[in-house]
Amino acid sequence: MTGSISRIQLNSFKTINSGLIHYLHDSCLTGEAFHPTWRGDFKAERSGTSLSMRFGIHCRFPAAGAASDNMSRPAATLSIIANDLSALTRQVSVYGKDYTSLIPSKGVRNDCPYFELASRPALHPAEDAPGDGFPHSGLWLIATNNDDLPYTILSRKDFLEQVKASLNTNKEAMINSIKAKTPVRSQADQNADKEKAMDALSHTYSAAELEMRKRSFLEQYRSDEDILKEDIAKQTADIDSTVSFIDGMLHRLSPATLAAPAVVPAKATEFEGFADGEEGAVQLIQPKASFIEQTSGPEKPRFFVLSLNYDPADNSTDIGQQIVRRLDPRFIKKMLKN
Repeated sequence: MTGSISRIQLNSFKTINSGLIHYLHDSCLTGEAFHPTWRGDFKAERSGTSLSMRFGIHCRFPAAGAASDNMSRPAATLSIIANDLSALTRQVSVYGKDYTSLIPSKGVRNDCPYFELASRPALHPAEDAPGDGFPHSGLWLIATNNDDLPYTILSRKDFLEQVKASLNTNKEAMINSIKAKTPVRSQADQNADKEKAMDALSHTYSAAELEMRKRSFLEQYRSDEDILKEDIAKQTADIDSTVSFIDGMLHRLSPATLAAPAVVPAKATEFEGFADGEEGAVQLIQPKASFIEQTSGPEKPRFFVLSLNYDPADNSTDIGQQIVRRLDPRFIKKMLKN
């Protein structure tokens, strides 16, 4: 348990967790092969006036032939967590602004949005042996209505406008830094230095040579304001180029194209174009605060994420496949409606 949770709320969470465990035993975990160990997880996080309650269950299945209390190398793990999208999301930082991205979806499975990870670390690294991960992870997002999920898709238009705003913010910070490092003297001081340079030429040259030298000096002379302006233009040129590129996209692309989801490389730090269809690309989303942050009835689950981690190539057990075949999330959806 993490955070401050009242006894009434904790009892409510425990009741929901018990219902989930009974459901799994009655539907997916039938037979002598299933003897998992269970652990409850309860978290309360407050941000300002908002309270986020996240709770659920984790279970681990012993490998074939292993005692039920020997979990050094489990055959599979399963978790059902309420009000927490973190298993499905990753953070992407573009020009210093953090975005939430959704791992690629595999469509609808068992009547729920379904996601897969080819490789997933252990659920509890502090408890599991180092490297105790699973080559396959299936995740189901269980909500009351598949058309009303705990996030909205970030459109290309919204993303481009946010990137442009980030770039302009970065440009302003860069300009302030340049100004701090390049002080501009008063006009009187600059004129005094200019006259001093002109006098030095008069003491060195005369006649036509002096006039030529003065003319050349004046043509090449740059005030402190000129130097500062040139430094700013030079150091912000890349930002201006990217902003111009984004402005071009915002004006040239059709409304339908701009309304499409923003898809970028998972490790993007700069914007070089959208990555639709590319390997490792992710879709940017905006979590709905109404699902994540509860101001009333914080103990009520808004959605569940079910994660199943196992090795499909492990012939010693078919725990993962059995759970997938028997999983029916309709019971869990009913818990959300109550």
